[in-house]
Amino acid sequence: MGAAGVRGLALALLCASAGLAFDISQAKTFSIGEVTVKSKTRALREERLLPVVRERVSARLIALGLTEVPGKGDVRVSASLTVDSDRRPEYRRRPRHLYDYRGRLLISIRAGQDNALVWQEFPSFSEDEAKELEERLHRHVDRVMAKFPPKGK
Repeated sequence: MGAAGVRGLALALLCASAGLAFDISQAKTFSIGEVTVKSKTRALREERLLPVVRERVSARLIALGLTEVPGKGDVRVSASLTVDSDRRPEYRRRPRHLYDYRGRLLISIRAGQDNALVWQEFPSFSEDEAKELEERLHRHVDRVMAKFPPKGK
């Protein structure tokens, strides 16, 4: 095997290990693994945010024709929502309604027996109030999941 053949084989192995060779049409089932919410503020309730992330991710994958199964599916999803709050600089006192809430939503989709990463998004968003963040979280998740599956080039 020549140098070009070795480079081609190395590129194919790299693409396969990065999940680029995965075809979503091959998958029939999915499972949602760990979904976490990390927040330093008590204004956000984890029990309200977790179901939103789970439901919206699940709805998108079902719309793609996959079936949710307990345990390990063909496609495995994990998600993490991190929310921080900062007092607005123009105010000295810190009432809750004067905070800005910044969040990062990480959604990872893995497949295969080797658990290869197929797709991952890590967008950020900002809301003025905790209540707004809770009400609009489904839109943020939907916007992220609309990018899955990735379009081939």
